[in-house]
Amino acid sequence: MENTAEFLRNFFSTENVKKHSFSNLSLPKKVCLGEGSFDELEKNLSLFGKKVFLVTGSQSFCKSDYFTRMTKIMAESEIKYCHVKIPSEPTVEMIDFIRGQHKKQRIDAVIAVGGGSVLDAGKAISALIYETEPARCFLENLKDPKKLSEKKIPFIAVPTTSGTGSEATKNAVLSIPDLKIKASLRDEVIIPDVAIIDPLLTYSLSERTAFSSGMDALTQLAESFISVKSCKETDFLAGEGFRRAFAALKDLTHDFCDKNAKNEMSLCAFISGITLANAGLGPVHGFAAVIGGMFDVPHGIICANLLRPCLKKTWNLCRENKNEKALDKFRKLAGFSENSDCLIEEEILFENLEKLLSKTGLEKLESCGVKEENFRRLSQMTSVKNNPSDISVEGMMEILGEEKNRS
Repeated sequence: MENTAEFLRNFFSTENVKKHSFSNLSLPKKVCLGEGSFDELEKNLSLFGKKVFLVTGSQSFCKSDYFTRMTKIMAESEIKYCHVKIPSEPTVEMIDFIRGQHKKQRIDAVIAVGGGSVLDAGKAISALIYETEPARCFLENLKDPKKLSEKKIPFIAVPTTSGTGSEATKNAVLSIPDLKIKASLRDEVIIPDVAIIDPLLTYSLSERTAFSSGMDALTQLAESFISVKSCKETDFLAGEGFRRAFAALKDLTHDFCDKNAKNEMSLCAFISGITLANAGLGPVHGFAAVIGGMFDVPHGIICANLLRPCLKKTWNLCRENKNEKALDKFRKLAGFSENSDCLIEEEILFENLEKLLSKTGLEKLESCGVKEENFRRLSQMTSVKNNPSDISVEGMMEILGEEKNRS
């Protein structure tokens, strides 16, 4: 395992990276990335203590050889573990129930192995288990959210998908079913202490899951790149990540067995989590929080469908406002979509995004229950913070309409 800032400097060991210092970014303390990295978790389990809280999904990982190997090593090392399965996106009630069952136990570390929902659940448990107030009291966007204490349990994130970047972020998304919304538990203490990213864990994903999660990562990279909160370090990471992710996703639409492309996506998802944590996101994820709370739509499907129309609307507004700094970033993104560092006409970006989405075969939002009659309410509830241009409610409705009318 390496210090994360040093890992980034070593990985991007070019002249261009020498002027960047990643140590001032919010990052996991340590990272291990690459094929076979799961072995590092197995080798170092005892370093985390003798009482581990294991969080997984309900099915696939638990049926894998990785789970068998890990639990065998725990038994051989006399490590006791509590195993909690997360069957769906975590809710505040789910987290509170788990806390209530285990808060009196001594726990040395929380290890979460799974997709974004599993990692978010693990982060919430790690941060909240010794708090006395209900989980919803700490969620942003709700009235007067409480601040987390420093009583966090060390957290180790092991992603099995390449999308959310939750292994690098300082937030955990929880659903509040009675309010039909999603909100984030957000604090520096939530950042995983260790991220172990083994692309081999993603090889068994279905095409739908791989492409939807991949489009989530691509969206996070694009939104953090044009964010008004970006800095030179996040610009470098988001730009490089977008270029690599676009090329990898394009390769996967031609050959879904392309291991090099899947390895690239594991890296890009991790980078997208870093840039998300430090530069923030925009209207696509604003929509995703609202739509995901009201409808049973996977997060990545929302991102995949709304990335192009949100970027295009923002670009048009930036042209009207003569926001040259933002327009220059759109030209760079257009070049990255061609796997080039050259500045290219912005329209090519939107053409390439449309072609990529079409090749993934992902379904539209309407097929998931999002109807035109919902557009105004969704638009009124959606945040566009960090976007280089404000978007009116009518403009947000136009974005949803463009997605609906896409052929």
